[in-house]
Amino acid sequence: MSFLSINDISFSYTDDDGNILAKALDSVSLEIKKGEYVVIAGANGSGKSTLSRLICGFLPVQSGSISGDAYISDEVLSRADYLRSDGTVPQGIVFQNPQTQIVAGTVYRDAGFGPENLNLPQEETENRIKTVLSLTELDSIAEQSTDTLSSGQKQKLVFAGILALKPDLLVLDEAVSMVDPACRQKIFEFVSDWHNAGKTVISVSHDLEEVKRAERVIFLDKGSIAFDGNYDSFNQKVTFFANSLPEKRHKPEINASLSLTVQNLNFAYGEKTIFENLSLGFKAGSLNAVVGKSGSGKTTLFELCAGVQIPGAGSILSQNRPVLARQNCEDAIFETFAADDVAYGAIMQGVSGRELKKRVQFAMDMVGLPFVEFADRPVSALSGGEKRKLSLAGILVLDADVIFFDEPSSGLDPKSRKDLFSLFNRLCDAGKTIIFSTHRTEEAEFADRIIKIENNGQIFDSNPVTFSVKDTAGLLDLKPFADARILSNLKIKTHEENKKTNFMHRLPPVVKYLLLTVFLCVGIGVQSVPILAADCVLCLVHACLALYPLKRLIKNTVTILPYILLFFLFQMLFFPVKSTDTVYWSNMFFSITDTKLLLGIRTILHYIAVLIPVSIFMYYTNEIQILDGMRDFLKPLTWIKIPTHHAVLVTCIIFRFISVLAEETEVIVKSQMIRSSGNTGRKERKFFARLRLMMPIFVPLIVQTLKRAELLAEALEARYYN
Repeated sequence: MSFLSINDISFSYTDDDGNILAKALDSVSLEIKKGEYVVIAGANGSGKSTLSRLICGFLPVQSGSISGDAYISDEVLSRADYLRSDGTVPQGIVFQNPQTQIVAGTVYRDAGFGPENLNLPQEETENRIKTVLSLTELDSIAEQSTDTLSSGQKQKLVFAGILALKPDLLVLDEAVSMVDPACRQKIFEFVSDWHNAGKTVISVSHDLEEVKRAERVIFLDKGSIAFDGNYDSFNQKVTFFANSLPEKRHKPEINASLSLTVQNLNFAYGEKTIFENLSLGFKAGSLNAVVGKSGSGKTTLFELCAGVQIPGAGSILSQNRPVLARQNCEDAIFETFAADDVAYGAIMQGVSGRELKKRVQFAMDMVGLPFVEFADRPVSALSGGEKRKLSLAGILVLDADVIFFDEPSSGLDPKSRKDLFSLFNRLCDAGKTIIFSTHRTEEAEFADRIIKIENNGQIFDSNPVTFSVKDTAGLLDLKPFADARILSNLKIKTHEENKKTNFMHRLPPVVKYLLLTVFLCVGIGVQSVPILAADCVLCLVHACLALYPLKRLIKNTVTILPYILLFFLFQMLFFPVKSTDTVYWSNMFFSITDTKLLLGIRTILHYIAVLIPVSIFMYYTNEIQILDGMRDFLKPLTWIKIPTHHAVLVTCIIFRFISVLAEETEVIVKSQMIRSSGNTGRKERKFFARLRLMMPIFVPLIVQTLKRAELLAEALEARYYN
């Protein structure tokens, strides 16, 4: 059997009624030999990602056929069944966004998730984890939380998790588009070494350097193969990478007015300082590039200026509210159809009728999504590059004077990248201030000015803008959105923020599980009020020994108290009165008796006897200990052949998805703040403020939750989860 054979494949995206929305592939045929390094290139929407997903069985074959040793059909019930006797698997795939592919809470556990799914011996699993973490230079942070990693580290971790499966075929779908140059170079070198060891690589890429490294280049044009050969021949026949940037414009007027200033800005994540006394000025009509390694603070600076992060100190002054086009484009897309999504922000500003249509059409045409062609196109039918363009249109429609673009060229093909920078030129010529971040040297050099942020917060500015108090007289002192403060207050403190620890925190996880189990059994099962009261006292002693903050305990109790009292009220209304009861007061359906009071007291004690031990357990037990403790706690069940590791893996996935939902909520709130004309100075009572914050994100959160659930399912499938 061949290694991978693709015969006359066609594929179209359809709506729920089966109507064709977009034809992605048209009669594609090719053979991939074992040991080849193939790059699939092409414009956004040419069918590259669709082809890679078909190869890996993430899309059904509609027309034609795919076969070979490296192919796994989408109809397979369990990819784990494809484990070979030598411990290898047919294929592994790495997608563009690492954030959606991480499935565990720590680096070590995420790297080992795949081998654990394959039920490999523990020694073999540990050896593979150590090997892949060493290969990807993550061995020094093996126990670090995955939420604390930079984007480059996350992408390396995704590589490690797939490589731990030992796939014969490694498929990369724009896998380096979101990492900095140093990390990109290391990944290229690693992939080359992987290929030199006899492995097969298929990479979907817009990166010229990777195209040069490949043995074979396949170029797709509108869903068909337009070229298949080596790089030298490709370079002669295809002009895909030529002139990837427009001509550099003339520098802006020196005496242009200030459009934005950042003055004495301080910001920190916990104890990690990002900026200290940062001051920057920007002039109208200027094009500014912000560069720096992943995690240096580029996105943080943009969010502070856009009002969705709260500075520790300092001020931000501008003519009006700056807007931000975020890096992960799908996070800012709320509507079903393209034109409706672009119109969202303008509608929130009160624009309607002809003016609304004019703005939407202008914004879509400006980013290269012609209104007449894409207005009624479902967002789900757009390619990754087209979605990025759509998100940019949703920002341009706001008609702001200062616009931030966070990694705007990520995922764009060379022509789209050239069009993007031509758009920047036109916006600057119209008097807009454009500030964008990038990892590409040639893009930074295209700007009028380069601002480099180091990891220690130090700034290097190629063309500093000096200003005085007099220069900023006409600018408004912008405050963060009110919702940004609410969002900040809603963030949950993690286990790592607990400063005080003692012997209770250092107990083995299985002992913590045993303590929790004993307290819960008593708190739930016992009906005697005196014993329940004694159990609550022991719970309080347990809380003191665990150094659980008294204020937090009182707050948790007060939070659930209204619900307990409501339940108690229902008992008073509907619980029947017995002939032996002593009635203290009665009025129609409502009565107070000794039995009902006893029942109410018992209910309150049950709640307290459960709430306190659960709160303590979550306080002094982190995710790693929870999973380790569960494994040890359930170990006796393995003696009777019950596969307890599935319960551990499912718990790991639940923890990850809870984290994902928290991230998604934050992203949606920030995106809606940016795309709305929200009141920055509104004051409300906390309860109503939180309620108002949650209402508009409910539907988008459901939509994004379903999307993230689907992406998580794909990530699990890619790790051969059974």
